[in-house]
Amino acid sequence: METCKWQNRSLSYLCRTFENVQKGEDYNSVMPVTHIGFLDYDLFPEEKEFYSNNMLQNVKTGTIYNRNFCLRVLSLNQIGLATEEDKKWHIDEWAKLFKATTWEELKMIAEKDKVYSEAANSIYEQNSDETVRIMCEARREAIFHEQYVQNKMERLEEQLAEARREAIFHEQYVQNKMDNLEKQLSQKDEQLSQKDSLIEQLQSEIKKLKNN
Repeated sequence: METCKWQNRSLSYLCRTFENVQKGEDYNSVMPVTHIGFLDYDLFPEEKEFYSNNMLQNVKTGTIYNRNFCLRVLSLNQIGLATEEDKKWHIDEWAKLFKATTWEELKMIAEKDKVYSEAANSIYEQNSDETVRIMCEARREAIFHEQYVQNKMERLEEQLAEARREAIFHEQYVQNKMDNLEKQLSQKDEQLSQKDSLIEQLQSEIKKLKNN
């Protein structure tokens, strides 16, 4: 369940970021996006791996569908499985930075490089004011939810407007149908009235003939 939750969450974040094409722009201008997850558990226990790079691909041929959309996962529990390529790019050092549990460990790693030092300071500041971080995250989620509700309301309003147009069209259709029926009835009444007058006239003429 935890794995599925992370998969859905990471995909949700990545998709929001990938939607960076402005209205009117060509889709070839889309910026590549990468989501990097640092997990303290194995995403797929049956496939123990330190660093994985995941992309959309054809499940039959293995052909990559799009290289601009990828999810990278670092398992902090598997730093010992880091490859030479991982070490070349110091990915294992970044993992150790996030794996550190004390400020002393952070400082030891930070001393190796200025970049690590800046990251360590950022981690320290964030953890020292967890309430602010949680509030920022909650606000971001609230904005996303508000946008979702707004979009849903707009769709419902569009559906309501369409239903109203259909209702008006149907009402007009029924009204026209009734008008035509009333017109036909009126014509029938007029024809019957003419026939009644003709019958009365014929009866009068017959009566005259009998009297003569």
